[in-house]
Amino acid sequence: MTRPVGRGLEPAKGRLNVMGLLHLRTNQRLALLRSISLFSSCNKNELNRIASLMTMVNVERGTVLTQEDRTGRECFIIVEGAATASRRGLWLADFGAGSFFGELALLDNGQRTATVVASTDLCLLVISRIEFNSLEFAAPSIMHSMLVELGGRLRSTDELLDEESSSASSRRMVAVGAT
Repeated sequence: MTRPVGRGLEPAKGRLNVMGLLHLRTNQRLALLRSISLFSSCNKNELNRIASLMTMVNVERGTVLTQEDRTGRECFIIVEGAATASRRGLWLADFGAGSFFGELALLDNGQRTATVVASTDLCLLVISRIEFNSLEFAAPSIMHSMLVELGGRLRSTDELLDEESSSASSRRMVAVGAT
């Protein structure tokens, strides 16, 4: 089932509050990363390396985090809060704590495939393209987890397209029968 989302969403007024992940104590940093399923299979050394690559960012509700058809320069992991993904104004997915997005543009150097907007105030881990590329060597298990998630998202999108196609066919049949 698809649902429309607001068009023309603008970033929330205010500023981004940036706090380095490294400012947390080591045990807090590792516990935070370990609590995210993407990193659950990483050892302590991998988690320390990952922490050194990321920045923690707080954003306000309504902030546009990615915009479809624009260049992607970072990947996001939600630590706390929720976000909604849409494409051409149609709902695709809701993301919560532990979810990640923005990785596809970094994997293939393509444009963003969806717009993601903060549904609530968010605490995010952000990783840039260069840092993202080094994850393959810092923690190879992460790349496998991302591929599994991407496969699931592709299947979900296929299901959405099937639903839309069926719905459109039904509307056409009703319209043809009404004439």
